[in-house]
Amino acid sequence: MTEQAETGTSSLYKYVEAITDLYDADLWLYSGPIDDLGFGEVIKEYAAGKSRQNAILILVTNGESANIAYQIARIFQNNYQDFSICIPSYCKSAGTLIAIGANKLYMDDFSELGPLDVQLTKQNEIAISKSGLLTGSTFDALTEVAFEMFGNCSGPSCVGVRPGTVSGRLRWPGGQICG
Repeated sequence: MTEQAETGTSSLYKYVEAITDLYDADLWLYSGPIDDLGFGEVIKEYAAGKSRQNAILILVTNGESANIAYQIARIFQNNYQDFSICIPSYCKSAGTLIAIGANKLYMDDFSELGPLDVQLTKQNEIAISKSGLLTGSTFDALTEVAFEMFGNCSGPSCVGVRPGTVSGRLRWPGGQICG
């Protein structure tokens, strides 16, 4: 390592130390997809031992798995008094879900939170999904789920309910969903 690189690394460590001392926080850096591999790294690092009461996560990601994002956010929420996220660049999809779980969110003019692009699995297909952001697929999926819920509905409160219709007259006995 050159002297200039050593000086730069030394300066970086001084900044990290100053931040961790100022906020009494473990400083985490996550840059990459939110997936099983990344989750394993978070678990491995956490198992190595936390040293502070608070956590600051610097997060840069295009996202990926909403389930993994939820688990990562819960690890930080359950194991630190205060969980802050710094978004220095882009934080898309599942990364946005992690950001929602933080107590504090730090962003600047170059920070980007992306849409929660939930992936809907295609029925009867293996490992094939479609974006929940596609308007048509979103409404189709919502319609399908709604009619699955009401498909077994019987009684006078459910008469005349057909796919593609809207009724403001649906009533459920005791506030419970029919079927």
